Amino acid sequence: LPWPPCLVRAPNFMNPRRSAPFVAPLGSFLSLLGYIIAENFRFPGFISPSADLKFADIPNGLAAIKAVPALGWLQVFLAMSIFELGAWKQDPNMPPGDFGTGYGILGKIEDEEQRNSKLNIELSNGRLAMIGIMALMVQDKLNGAPYYFPN
Repeated sequence: LPWPPCLVRAPNFMNPRRSAPFVAPLGSFLSLLGYIIAENFRFPGFISPSADLKFADIPNGLAAIKAVPALGWLQVFLAMSIFELGAWKQDPNMPPGDFGTGYGILGKIEDEEQRNSKLNIELSNGRLAMIGIMALMVQDKLNGAPYYFPN
């Protein structure tokens, strides 16, 4: 077992684990967008003025991990921490996946059946995004580029 059985009976033990399937796909969506957008568009300017490193100099895909300066990664992890610890904190009194922020342009969905349907759609799309980002990363590792177009 991944956790002691005595903890399973603790109140609200499973709540954080029930909301994880709603949060993890968000990272996959953003990663997919990052792969696709970075292939076609680069921000103007410098990512690190002190190192004379421009956004255009950062390669796409897995090669970007080594190219981004350490302070850049620190900023990414700080932003992730803010969302994880504050902005999207799961309220134990709310159902899993309901972070109290509404559902995008739809706002709050009061009808429980419709809300469950939308959450199931979000889970399915999130699983597809996780498969998509894994496929791009495997392709990138095997061929050195996230997209493979034979000549």
